[in-house]
Amino acid sequence: MKTILLLAGGSSNEREVSLRSGDNVERALTKAECKVIRIDPSEANFDIKNYASRVDAALIALHGAGGEDGTIQKQLDKSGIPYKTSSVEASKLCWDKWAYKQLLIKNQIRVSHGILVSKEDINDQRFTRPFVLKPINGGSTLDVVIARKPTEKDIASARHYLEKYEQMLLEEVVVGTEVTIAVLGETALPVIEIIPPDNQEFDYENKYNGASQELAPAPHVSQDLQSIVRDLAFKIHKLTGCRGMSRTDMIIDRSGSPHVLETNTIPGLTEQSLLPKAAAAAGISMEQVVSMLI
Repeated sequence: MKTILLLAGGSSNEREVSLRSGDNVERALTKAECKVIRIDPSEANFDIKNYASRVDAALIALHGAGGEDGTIQKQLDKSGIPYKTSSVEASKLCWDKWAYKQLLIKNQIRVSHGILVSKEDINDQRFTRPFVLKPINGGSTLDVVIARKPTEKDIASARHYLEKYEQMLLEEVVVGTEVTIAVLGETALPVIEIIPPDNQEFDYENKYNGASQELAPAPHVSQDLQSIVRDLAFKIHKLTGCRGMSRTDMIIDRSGSPHVLETNTIPGLTEQSLLPKAAAAAGISMEQVVSMLI
């Protein structure tokens, strides 16, 4: 029986999602007949070296800062505990949305056009046109403003977040079909099409309250185009140095061209999360997912 160190929780603003991911992963590891030692890096006196001689491998279910930015990966490397998800370098790259975007542009991969802004730029004309404002680092659609028809409320929200963050990423709104493609091992999983509630966005609330439709395989995307975006997600997985798993979000515009938004190195692993749903569409159970990752 393998002993697995399961890391979940943490102190980022994605802690609650991480705890739910940890619950789902722990159940799956138990079904896979693994002994689980579950720890929360936010606990007092946490020292990962204490577990080096007690476990066979680690599985990371940490989201946000401390989990996806290379911090815990560096600690695992120093302690000698093996893990199959992305390295320190790949984690840092995908965590930094600006550096990630520049790498894709350099490799002639279409991305949503964006610039870096600070609070001094709130009166920029770009805020009068449809925009998306998001943290350079982060996930779960937290602290994101999506303004298709900018209002005073949108500008107020943008001003609030620009006071909170030193810099943010301001992107154009790409109109089209939102899809996400997970990679597990060496395989791109079925494409998931995301349909938010009418006149709403796929924001933090609608990600986890069940209000959005997440359909796999994508019913409104042709088979040829599904094949293209799966190949593209796998190419990005390799280009960024990801391993084990990743999930790349895109929007397919009205002309059928995919615009890449971001790649998550530790995507959500809750029962409602997109990677487990994509795996299920491919006939892969959560028990099999975690078995592949250990």
